[in-house]
Amino acid sequence: MRKKTGMTPGLSLVDIAEAGGLYLVNSMDRGEGAWREGQGLLQRAAGRGK
Repeated sequence: MRKKTGMTPGLSLVDIAEAGGLYLVNSMDRGEGAWREGQGLLQRAAGRGK
């Protein structure tokens, strides 16, 4: 996976939605902590996190 900062042209809303779906599926296996971790990664990927 390429690391991206901010909203780059290479990062589309579809990419974000697909990543969110993957984290949601993973959270079902690993619990709520994994979902929160996924949210943090998703926010950073979208350029909203730090």
